[in-house]
Amino acid sequence: MKNLQIVVRILEALLPKERKVFKRFLRLFENDEASHSLAIQLYELIIKYGNSKEEVFFIQKLYENVNEKTSESFRKLLDRFRDKLYESMILDTNILNTSYYIDVVSSTLQVKKNNAVIYAILLRGVSINEKKRLLNQTISQCKEFELFDELVIFLKLYFDDVDYVLGYQKTKNRIDEIEFAIDCSKAVFKVRCLIAFFIQDVQHKSLDQKSFVIEIKNAVETAKMIYEQYKIKIILYNYYLLKAQYEHYIHDYLSAVNTLNEMTVLVLNTKCLFTRNRITVCYTNLSYTQNHLYRFEDSLKSMVSASKYYQNQKLEFQNYYKEAEVFSYIYLLNYEAANLLLNEIIETGLSMQAEFSSRSFYLHSIVKFLAGDYKKSFKLLQETREIENDKEGWNIGIRMLQIFLTLETGKVDLADQRIESLRKHIERTTKMKSVRKRDVVIFRLLNHLSRSGFNFQDVWEDRQKDFKLLQSDDPEYRWIPRSHELILFEQWFEAKVKGVPYHPKFPQPVAENKAD
Repeated sequence: MKNLQIVVRILEALLPKERKVFKRFLRLFENDEASHSLAIQLYELIIKYGNSKEEVFFIQKLYENVNEKTSESFRKLLDRFRDKLYESMILDTNILNTSYYIDVVSSTLQVKKNNAVIYAILLRGVSINEKKRLLNQTISQCKEFELFDELVIFLKLYFDDVDYVLGYQKTKNRIDEIEFAIDCSKAVFKVRCLIAFFIQDVQHKSLDQKSFVIEIKNAVETAKMIYEQYKIKIILYNYYLLKAQYEHYIHDYLSAVNTLNEMTVLVLNTKCLFTRNRITVCYTNLSYTQNHLYRFEDSLKSMVSASKYYQNQKLEFQNYYKEAEVFSYIYLLNYEAANLLLNEIIETGLSMQAEFSSRSFYLHSIVKFLAGDYKKSFKLLQETREIENDKEGWNIGIRMLQIFLTLETGKVDLADQRIESLRKHIERTTKMKSVRKRDVVIFRLLNHLSRSGFNFQDVWEDRQKDFKLLQSDDPEYRWIPRSHELILFEQWFEAKVKGVPYHPKFPQPVAENKAD
């Protein structure tokens, strides 16, 4: 990415107050207060035009001519401008801006900044008392916000520059404190590695299911043991994440809801954990889990709670969370609300990843199908592209919707082609990754339907064994929420048998005392 684009994006992300601080900061470097430096001129041009103009436009405005010399001058100006922008972002007036930074983020920035400040003043020959004051203040912050890597640095500074004048016992105490801080840092890192392996590393999840469940159970027990030894809050938070993940793998969603509720309370009430991102993670995971218990009202409420905290995040993240709300609205049969939210996602999603964009059009097409607007559903489906590295079956969902649309609009010949396309896709996909058994059964029924000349009644009567599989509680065959399947196949098929419009009936919420 070009430096100009980097600078424009950062300036756009700043609060109005931070921009004013930066402009005043630039003026500090002007030789003549009455002059209007190139840096100030560049600032005003970027604020006015942003990304709407090319680099040559800015060069022309600043230097009048565009040539090799002015282009090189502009490059150097941008480098200095960018560095000053970064420098202004860590001024106290910005770091302590609570309208943007919350306590843990603000304190983390202060601690990291103090690292440089303390090294600078140590070279100035300040008194022992002043060294102690600054170090004690920063060490206290490190402990309060569990910044163990930084804590080790400042404790060692204390040891090197202050403790040597305080006697043996105090020096010994400092050594013990440093060793404990190092142990805490290692403990936090060890549990963080478990999160990387068992939650973030998608490739690792493709291991043999039985083996993986044993591994993640061991990881949960390890995280719990480490927390009980050190009582560090960030370890407890990560333990809850691992535990909820494990409970998902064994389909114990009731326990997972309890775990995530505990995690949410922990984050909301713990100063060193309280960040917008963590709270959003809590509510989003809770919403996802509530869907698996068919508690769609609760799931929607959780995402509404999350929306209070993700507003400052990048647009693509905001749209990801809004997508979770869309699922809840579909399950609650509120197609109008789902439609409005999808319009908002698509309109603001020009910079979205191709996979997310494709999924948004697919969901929008589903909503129109469920509302009976097959023409609009087909048009939106044309905007949906094949999703690369599809791990959740969205490409199967896209092909199934194509089949449903052809059959609802009486295009039987085209339906044959779509079913054949689905067959080829499933055969090709099973060679690379697993395909859910439910999808295989659905394809089998569609294949029988094609061979029967699309006689729904005959297939319904002949293949009851398959339909009962789809209606069972078997995790491999039952419908699961937050999947590509938003048109419940067996219900849609039965509606075609009876010659009535399809209206989904999603499962009733699982009661508290009922196991999943």
